[in-house]
Amino acid sequence: MGEADVEALLRGALRPVEPQESLAERLERRLVGVRSAAVDELADWELRALRDPRRWLRALIAVICGAAAATALALLRLHQARRSRPRGLAATAARLRSQIRRPLERTQLRRARGRRRIIA
Repeated sequence: MGEADVEALLRGALRPVEPQESLAERLERRLVGVRSAAVDELADWELRALRDPRRWLRALIAVICGAAAATALALLRLHQARRSRPRGLAATAARLRSQIRRPLERTQLRRARGRRRIIA
């Protein structure tokens, strides 16, 4: 085995591997596609075409699919946001601190503005 063979083997072994797309990303991409397709389908409809009851089924299916995809997408994003939020005692303490700090800062700002009015 020559030096060139070793280099070729190393190049092949150390080639970057793209990570697989996660299930949530694939699901989100597909839901966005379904929602967009439903919106496109409904955008092509004219009001006079809806006067014929035989054409209602296609519009109804587009509305149902679009609403289901949008709802599932919203739930998926809500779930992802909740999972990314830190948990545990330290996270709870930090959240409580920030919830207490905000009103205190607002009160201090109001007092400072009030003092400026009195001085001016």
